[in-house]
Amino acid sequence: MFKKQFTDVQFLVVTMLVVLALGAKTFASLTEPDELQLPSVATNDAGLGVSRTPSSVGPAKEAKPRWDRFAHHDLNCHKKIEKPVVAINGNFVQLQGKHCLKGFKFSELDIVNRQNGFAASIFESGSDQYQTDLIQLEQGDNEIVIRYRENSGALVEEVVKVRSNRI
Repeated sequence: MFKKQFTDVQFLVVTMLVVLALGAKTFASLTEPDELQLPSVATNDAGLGVSRTPSSVGPAKEAKPRWDRFAHHDLNCHKKIEKPVVAINGNFVQLQGKHCLKGFKFSELDIVNRQNGFAASIFESGSDQYQTDLIQLEQGDNEIVIRYRENSGALVEEVVKVRSNRI
């Protein structure tokens, strides 16, 4: 008639047995080595593996160094001669060169692209060397204007023509 009530000790023993049973199963599943199933690889008639790429991506091209984005220009180191147009494959160019003027101040050197008004930052790299950051180019011909003062105080403006072949 009257059912026997579980005591606290009996309840804890039953709970511990359930936890141990579940814990043992979980521990066993974590320590068993998984069987690795590899998908089958499609082969062509020659038995070589066929690789797949996304349709929007063309075949991989060989990476080549981007040395074609540098242009060298020396300031007043020789007689003025007509310089050819520098062709660049990209939308940036970086000028580097040297100056042959005594008492030259890099703070008075300005380099600007006339087509878009981009003013380059100029960095000294040695006692008579300079280098710019990347100068943004427009598609087609660009005139890079280099302004500086000579020893006599006269303002000199040189133009380097750069053609951007590809943007």
